[in-house]
Amino acid sequence: MSGFWPTPAAPGTVAPAHLAKVRELHGTVRNWLDRSATARSNQHLAANLPYADLMFAFGFATLGGAATANELVEGARRVLVVPIPEDPYDPKTFGATISALVSNFLFTALHCRTQQALAGKPPGGPLSAEILANREMIAKGAGSRTVLNPYLRAAYATDCFRLVSRIVEPEEQVNPYAAWVRLNPVQIQLKRAVELNDQAAFVAVVRQNLIEGAEGKPLSEVQLNALYDVLPLAPQIGEAFTIDLLNLIPAALIANSTAPLGRLSGLLERGYFCAGHFGFADAVSKLSNALLNLVQRTPEVLRARLVALTTGSCLPVLKKFGFANEVSRLLSALLDEVTHGATLTELRARYAASPELWASTLRTLLGLSSPDNPSHPYQEAARSQLLGRDAISLTPAGYTELARAYVAAVGESDVAFAGITDLFREMNPTKITNTWTTAEYYSRLHILLVEDTVLAVCRTDRETPLS
Repeated sequence: MSGFWPTPAAPGTVAPAHLAKVRELHGTVRNWLDRSATARSNQHLAANLPYADLMFAFGFATLGGAATANELVEGARRVLVVPIPEDPYDPKTFGATISALVSNFLFTALHCRTQQALAGKPPGGPLSAEILANREMIAKGAGSRTVLNPYLRAAYATDCFRLVSRIVEPEEQVNPYAAWVRLNPVQIQLKRAVELNDQAAFVAVVRQNLIEGAEGKPLSEVQLNALYDVLPLAPQIGEAFTIDLLNLIPAALIANSTAPLGRLSGLLERGYFCAGHFGFADAVSKLSNALLNLVQRTPEVLRARLVALTTGSCLPVLKKFGFANEVSRLLSALLDEVTHGATLTELRARYAASPELWASTLRTLLGLSSPDNPSHPYQEAARSQLLGRDAISLTPAGYTELARAYVAAVGESDVAFAGITDLFREMNPTKITNTWTTAEYYSRLHILLVEDTVLAVCRTDRETPLS
């Protein structure tokens, strides 16, 4: 829900000099990916190149640069659109079949969003019916057999990409593990009601579980999961149903304050989206108070991580729906909760023995910048950690997360291109690895950083130089 995009620029309205800087950055990113593949002796990293091209094609389309966008799309098409082996279950072509299914699907998905932008439409909503039918074909193949099944692996790889990419899925929440998860009786009832478009049955199942719970499960846990699963569908039911659910979120957060941070921040994001969709200002205020309450209950070692998750997902929702005052209030209050008045130097000394905690705090501070709390000192500190010779040692995931936060913060400033281009030029190509189970088809960490770069420099709702 957090990938909101403004209306793309009309052709010729963005200054040629700005488009030229994006082209230069695209070349620098490609060079970094090449260097990464060479430095790690991992040619699988080269598979990222056409996906990076497609993401920049989307960026150019958003900026009205149709010619460059189409050129990048066609270049990627020549690499990614390949025939599927005649016998997909032949052990000799098992890997080739998976690669073809994945690359063909991801090309059409990314191309779909580029076409939306070229048509002047803010990218959003579900993928086209044709693309989803192709995904259904892969799903049917995945269910046909369990041994040596390339469709099962391809379904997982494509859905992992959809899960993390805000360009491909700016609103939908895709579960790549759905094929391996058995639905409980409640989820089966909800799924059946959705498939039958039976709103009355859907509401009845939801209310029953929110009030009575489910056998063998604590009521608070059932409520948390039910709210998380149902909120994205609530606006389709109506305002009254939505406000009933929103009123349950604060208590659910308190009762489940030790639940996984991603689930808690995700529930808040979904709540903010529903409240903003209907313009429920009072509900927005209550959700913000619940967030602050949750942060205060969270142990110090996890607090910065929770704040980083919630600000990264919830603030764009609030900005989208025009709650500027609420954004300012949250930024100020959350900054106090993270720093307790300490300076950057004092925070660095406090977490000297815990590099990952320091990096988490720094990422959070980058996300809490505002006119009253400029991010420039945090940007310099992050740059030092990412590129400095005396930088702390971070895991590849921790390094990537800090780099993503740095790109997002610099993208809001007047030195966006210089700061981000220098990062890709100077970044040690061995810092980010490719060890996910989808490594043969794309590198998740590299793709995340590239996508955030496109999101940072190709928006039309920022100070983009116009002709």
